[in-house]
Amino acid sequence: MTTPTGGYGAASPARARAFDDVMSASRPGRVTLKAIMYINGQQFAESPIFNSGTQPGPNSTYALRGNRSQEMRMSRNDAEVQALDWAEERARSVTNRDEVRSVQVDLVADTGACNGCKTRQQMLADRVGQLFPRTNGRVAVKPNYDDYSPHSATDGRRDFSTGQVLSTYGYNDATRRTNSYTADNNPEAHATYWQRAHVPGGSAGVVDPSQINRATRTTPPTSDRDSPKFPSSSSNTSGDSPPRRQSPPQSAAQQSAATAQSQQPPPKPGGHSKSGKDKKGKGRKH
Repeated sequence: MTTPTGGYGAASPARARAFDDVMSASRPGRVTLKAIMYINGQQFAESPIFNSGTQPGPNSTYALRGNRSQEMRMSRNDAEVQALDWAEERARSVTNRDEVRSVQVDLVADTGACNGCKTRQQMLADRVGQLFPRTNGRVAVKPNYDDYSPHSATDGRRDFSTGQVLSTYGYNDATRRTNSYTADNNPEAHATYWQRAHVPGGSAGVVDPSQINRATRTTPPTSDRDSPKFPSSSSNTSGDSPPRRQSPPQSAAQQSAATAQSQQPPPKPGGHSKSGKDKKGKGRKH
């Protein structure tokens, strides 16, 4: 997919489409997520929709089956596990890794990640940084999630018998962003969301339930017009071609669907729902 005209980086229109897809597919009681990978500032791959409640395959890296902590066991079937496995597979499909100067993985979801998946997302950032040594730290895994709550972190899973909160969804240190493509092309639609970046060697951003920041945010959201962009990185705006791939490790049907999806023009965005209980998806206005 090439960068659309209108002065946008590759990520702003891609996030508009991904939020539209995610919120259209969202259902109560589950998390819905889509992943997008950018290499050298250009879109490299886009995943299908992933939903929580799906058991990962036997070769899953991010299921972390050897980790027996309660948090990891509770979150093993989360949508993030499937998305992170997908992202690492796509990263490993790159053959000419010395040509890679920057990598960004967007995770677009209707809800922020639990503490277990925060740890998994940090693990992906660390592993991708090792996979592409010439990025010199210009690697980021960025969860982007609906801001139906005025707080970037909220109560997560509870103990069914005691009601005790066992985990946290989202991050205390997330920032609020405006999707510029949506704001410019459909100004009546909801265009803001929460975002947090995992970088190699960084913090997972785990939030103890007792430490949730419940203060209302007053800082204005920042634009994502130029995303993906890294400090001191010329490759993100130089138009470098994405690197070559090996044969994708996916079925013929999956490959055909992904190709058709990547050829779609950027949408006239409908925005995404402001309400965690009313996620109607495409075309909803606020």
